[in-house]
Amino acid sequence: SQAQVRPYFNAGVPDGFIIHNIRPGSLYQRMGIANGDIIQEVNNRKIQTADDVMGLLSTVKSATALSLGIKRQGTSETLSYQFQ
Repeated sequence: SQAQVRPYFNAGVPDGFIIHNIRPGSLYQRMGIANGDIIQEVNNRKIQTADDVMGLLSTVKSATALSLGIKRQGTSETLSYQFQ
């Protein structure tokens, strides 16, 4: 409900999840994620399939910090977020 997330494919191969329609004030926005960003890693673990995402949910719920490997406009970046 805070954004639309869908699988992203590069040359037919799963390559993360692309984010669109981020709601103002949402967790995605507070973490620095922008519309069109492709999330490829969470805490240094590759994210390519829905199973990868489901496996990380428990890790993220108990985390105090999060590191996201993203691709933004063709450039790889790392976003870090501290939960308070």
